[in-house]
Amino acid sequence: MSIIYKTFRTPKNYYVYDRNTNSVLLINEEEYDALNRLESGFDTTESMDTIKKYQDSGYLKENVVVEIKHPSTDLLEHHITHRMTQITLQVTQNCNLRCGYCVYSGDHQNRSHTNKVMTFETAKKAIDLIASQSLELDEISVAFYGGEPLLEFELIKKCVDYIEETLEGKNIVYAITTNGTLLTPKLADYFAEHNINVTISLDGSKNEHDVNRKFANGKGSFDVIMSNIEKIKKHNPEFIKRIAINTVINPKSDYSCVKEFFETDEIIKDASIGLNLVDSGAGKNSYNEYADDFWIVRRYEYFKFLLGLTKRIDKKYSTKLLRTQKNMIDHFYSTLQQRHTISTIQHHGGPCIPGARRLFVTVDGDLFPCERVSEVSETVHLGSLSTGIDVKKAEEILNVGKVTEEECLDCWALLHCSMCVAQCDDGEKICKCTKLKNCEQSKRKVLDDLMEISALKEFGYDFKEGALHG
Repeated sequence: MSIIYKTFRTPKNYYVYDRNTNSVLLINEEEYDALNRLESGFDTTESMDTIKKYQDSGYLKENVVVEIKHPSTDLLEHHITHRMTQITLQVTQNCNLRCGYCVYSGDHQNRSHTNKVMTFETAKKAIDLIASQSLELDEISVAFYGGEPLLEFELIKKCVDYIEETLEGKNIVYAITTNGTLLTPKLADYFAEHNINVTISLDGSKNEHDVNRKFANGKGSFDVIMSNIEKIKKHNPEFIKRIAINTVINPKSDYSCVKEFFETDEIIKDASIGLNLVDSGAGKNSYNEYADDFWIVRRYEYFKFLLGLTKRIDKKYSTKLLRTQKNMIDHFYSTLQQRHTISTIQHHGGPCIPGARRLFVTVDGDLFPCERVSEVSETVHLGSLSTGIDVKKAEEILNVGKVTEEECLDCWALLHCSMCVAQCDDGEKICKCTKLKNCEQSKRKVLDDLMEISALKEFGYDFKEGALHG
């Protein structure tokens, strides 16, 4: 008998997540103990009685999944040739900063910084590609990436002109990620005119930011970035509301100091803040090893954030660094509302549709699934602007779950797993061993989300309204 579920509890109640129906069920303590024993491999009369009770109501039925295959597999080529939604143009591999944790620092399984620049001819070919392969869409996205993309601002302007000429009639969503050192009021006016969304990398106060984000000469970049933002704010006060700040917290960061900076600094108080930990990629240095003190403060702040959602404390006591988490919580809740009987063919939800969703075009015109994968790995190399997209390779990347099919078939977290090829690439192949190393972290994240959602509901949080009810 194979029944796939996961028991869990909050301080207040007991629950079981049923994979077949993607449902969270409130259960009593005796049922929790019985199901927990069966989950641990102990078959008891109480366990089977509890199973039968819920099976009579349509839950906890036998597993029906027999194959791991992405639902978009059969339409993959059509998605690539008719529904390409986004491209990211790597306009340069050069950068005027040398950040300690950067994936291009030479410390990771990826390329290092170079002086290579995308030619306008290459950019036009990439734009022509999405123009010809997005015929079924009214809206597409174009992002500019580096290196530091503003080193090639003139190329970006040419690209925008060509996009608006070539893709006339479509709604274009633009985005650019920059370190902020080259921003000027003039550039801000251009971004506002063309509705280009700007993300600036800023890691907190001067002491925190300058630890890692330095110019090539070793000098910190904080003062330059803040001066640029201040000039832009004086020139166009509304533009700051268009800026998103990406903050990377590294293991050496003082979380409390970072929090205080973003909550009190007048220059950036109107910008939205997104918080990320250092990418746990295969770096040579231990940038992803966080001390216990860091997690103690982080969890305390997250606890206050949850209390703020349920109005147990005033939201002013909830750090600005975590407010974007609300969207993630609401999104996870929405996926739990998609209740249905699971199909016999299933795949976990991590992979984007390679070649259609976030196609990354390098300075040389090479094609990759997105900007987060390694540019030196043949595993994720989809082709080039000259050869086109290798649909067979894209299919392998889309169906990354195949490499762990046996484990995925019996995994309770299958429907909410976010793993993609970026967590499975060992540099030579999609590797089962590499993927399984990341599985426990993925399952832990899903379990934390289930517990969080259940606890918030217990305290009366209304996910539809984003507020307390009752």
